[in-house]
Amino acid sequence: MNFPTFSKISLGTSQFGNGDYKMSYNYCKAIIDKALSNKINYIDTSPYYGDGKAEDMVGKCLKNVTRDRYIISSKAGRNSDKTYSYRYYDIANSVMKSIQRLGCGYIDILFINDIEYAENIDIIIQESLPALLYLKRQGYIKYIGLSGFYLKKMNYVIERSSCIDYVLSYGCYTLINDTLNHFAPGWNSKNIKIIQGGVTNKGLLSNNVVNCNTSVSYQEQDICKKMNEFCHVNKVNIVEKAFYFTLAYKRISTILVGINSVDELEEYMNWLDKEYSNNNRFINTLIEMSKPIKNNEWLF
Repeated sequence: MNFPTFSKISLGTSQFGNGDYKMSYNYCKAIIDKALSNKINYIDTSPYYGDGKAEDMVGKCLKNVTRDRYIISSKAGRNSDKTYSYRYYDIANSVMKSIQRLGCGYIDILFINDIEYAENIDIIIQESLPALLYLKRQGYIKYIGLSGFYLKKMNYVIERSSCIDYVLSYGCYTLINDTLNHFAPGWNSKNIKIIQGGVTNKGLLSNNVVNCNTSVSYQEQDICKKMNEFCHVNKVNIVEKAFYFTLAYKRISTILVGINSVDELEEYMNWLDKEYSNNNRFINTLIEMSKPIKNNEWLF
């Protein structure tokens, strides 16, 4: 199978659904235009982001962009915090609504997302994937994927199906969690491409560790605060180091980053330009500091 070629970083659009920020059309369009003009060609979205608002916004921003300039993915299964269904017709209906909102004609990659919310994991195999296979035959999607935190559950599905092209995982190959390495070799051997998001583990590896949205113990927060303080003392950006650590993992096809501004996108592009001058000494120290909480179950 011929897979598309991704840029090293890709554009996540969760904030386009007006989550923590109020992002106008002009603001969102500036981000997408900046990405496309710099050969960042893959955009990920979901009906889960703002009950379809993100898809609407992405569709508006791409309205006058030729279809061959971008790769787009969306999701089905979990559509909001309270609405999720992995039944055949609900998956199919969700995909068709996404295509309508995006105005893109077809979706390159469709992920069954957050599969742990399914009433039974086998329903993914028995109903969700057959729905996507039907839509693929009809030309509405090109590739089929799974996304989520729970790698063991995704592996369960992968071992019992032969139609998975992509896995989108979050926070599973970072400075404090490398569980992806237990599964990635086997997935790659099945010709499954891996997209990795969540390099900061929901903000734990950032300047906002105190205000992160992850429910964690005092120990995890304390260790991450110390890692952040170490970076501050040494005048380095912990997000940059977290990004470089994930970027160095050759089994992933691209890093998905949620972008809130053009300035933030430019910062990631600047880090890419300096990829080979990255100082591993700081990364190795951060890895050593993280050992007391390495791969703790709360992360997945």
